[in-house]
Amino acid sequence: MTMKDLILLILVLFAVSDSLVLTFRSNFTLGLILVYVGTALLICYLLFHRQIDAFCAVGVGRVFKIIFFIGLAFFVFLCAVMAYGSRNTTTGKEKVVIVLGAGLHGDVVSDTLRRRLDAAIEYHFEQNPNALIVVSGGQGPQETTTEAKAMAAYLQAHGVPKAQILLEEASTSTQENFCFSLRLLQQLGFTGQEPMVFITNDFHSYRSAAYAKKVGFSAVHCKSTGTSLWVLPGAAMREALAICALWVRGW
Repeated sequence: MTMKDLILLILVLFAVSDSLVLTFRSNFTLGLILVYVGTALLICYLLFHRQIDAFCAVGVGRVFKIIFFIGLAFFVFLCAVMAYGSRNTTTGKEKVVIVLGAGLHGDVVSDTLRRRLDAAIEYHFEQNPNALIVVSGGQGPQETTTEAKAMAAYLQAHGVPKAQILLEEASTSTQENFCFSLRLLQQLGFTGQEPMVFITNDFHSYRSAAYAKKVGFSAVHCKSTGTSLWVLPGAAMREALAICALWVRGW
């Protein structure tokens, strides 16, 4: 077995393991589909890489190879954009905290969402116990309650006062998270000019900041949290597509 065969085998084993873990631990999403597709492609390349390499050495195959590596380089660039956006910029003086929703398992918060909520709890107790916390997220097709209700219950179970939690239960996307949250806040006298901080996972921070500014928040701060190794591959692929869509719509 060559070094290339060994590397491919390790990648395939990780991809298969990732697919199995996500199948049992996450909802059916675009990220999961992308993991399945990527795993299938890796298995095909492991089995037939000599034939594929020969095809890609000349002619049309060489064109496909060039396009593939350009796409791979662009994906790496997008990952760098995600990493850049994950910086923490909180001051502890924000008036509002917006925790962005993520998947539930029935009515139980997922690991991805738990990380966001733990970051909100940390911010509340260690930096700013006076800020209003908005939990934002509607009910998905595989969820038995709204994400906002599950998030509020989690925060209260960890000591955050109910009076400081505002529920936004209608949103189904990142842009709606901010748009609908701002509408609720405006009813309480918040104009959008006051400093706010949103909390999400690292890979999601860049796009979240862009949408927050787009809907009318002008003093935007970010507190990002980590992501499970199993979730990250699919999340990064899905987020890369979402960033491309954001840029295209922005033009």
